[in-house]
Amino acid sequence: MLSGLETADIMEGVHNCVVNCAGVKRGENVLIVTDTLTEERIVQALACACKERGADVVTIIMKPRDWPMQEPPEIVAEAMRHADVIFTPIYYSISHTRASIIARLEYGARYINLPTLSMNSLKSEAARFPAPVISKIYEKVHEIWGRAKTIHITAENGTDVRGKILSKFYTGGMPHFPMQEGEFLAFGGAMGIYGMWPGGEEGDANGEMYFDAAHMFVGKLEVPLKYVIRKGRVVEVEGGKEAEHFRNIVKNVPNGDHLAEWMIGLNPKARIILDQDVTHVEAHRHAGSLHTAIGNSKVLGGTVYANVHLDNFIIAPTMTFDGTVLVDKGKLVVLDHPEVQKVASEYGVSW
Repeated sequence: MLSGLETADIMEGVHNCVVNCAGVKRGENVLIVTDTLTEERIVQALACACKERGADVVTIIMKPRDWPMQEPPEIVAEAMRHADVIFTPIYYSISHTRASIIARLEYGARYINLPTLSMNSLKSEAARFPAPVISKIYEKVHEIWGRAKTIHITAENGTDVRGKILSKFYTGGMPHFPMQEGEFLAFGGAMGIYGMWPGGEEGDANGEMYFDAAHMFVGKLEVPLKYVIRKGRVVEVEGGKEAEHFRNIVKNVPNGDHLAEWMIGLNPKARIILDQDVTHVEAHRHAGSLHTAIGNSKVLGGTVYANVHLDNFIIAPTMTFDGTVLVDKGKLVVLDHPEVQKVASEYGVSW
């Protein structure tokens, strides 16, 4: 295959990320943070798209982190404070670190998270999916979730957990296209997620969750990973060979037991691909899927910092808010809303 021509195949997805979502403008300072495990052509394409917009682009290549959300080197953290826009095409994400929190919330950088990004994912329909359609889906999700006081999550795999809704935040799906100062976008080969910080002990999340896939492990789990949750903390971990890894984090990492988020996918074109990387980021954006993190919630509007943030995945949850079903066995019901269908028709997409 001619690699140069393959680069051309990803440019529509890159344009969607750089222009439609990030809104890179002439004269802005753009920082691209990458590592030696990332496909070079993706970094080049991002840089070219930003320069075409008239931005001043700086790229830093660092040693890959040892685990997700490990702090970057201080020289990287300092550079992030001077950027208008930050793109991070890297293997293990640094999006929920102190460095990113400071860059966004204190210095106003727009932050685009791009972990384990592949050429294949950037060529996909999900990466090219129109941002305004995602925005309309987000709006309809927010009308249900954003006004609710309680949440109940079940699944045929045994999941049954309830909690109070104390905090909302805008991430991934975003109410604003393009992004505004200090905002965060998770563009993992696709855009489109909506979620919340459960609120720790005050959120009073209680129950059990069984996960179909686990962060840092490739593929669907042979034995589902089980969390027992009491007052917003994971008190027991059970499952197959992967369980010991998460048991150690819950036991030994300060605040590693904190239930940091519940988040659903909004993108009807995102694929549930679990066997290509350890983060499953495109699957997390699949409309109606659920991922749940333990560890750091501070970047999400929460109050708890941990030097880890690990997202585990449920393929087909049912999620009810104050008695209203938003997700029914993995189907995001607002996709059928007339307003969503109207905008989708205007942009020539269907599902």
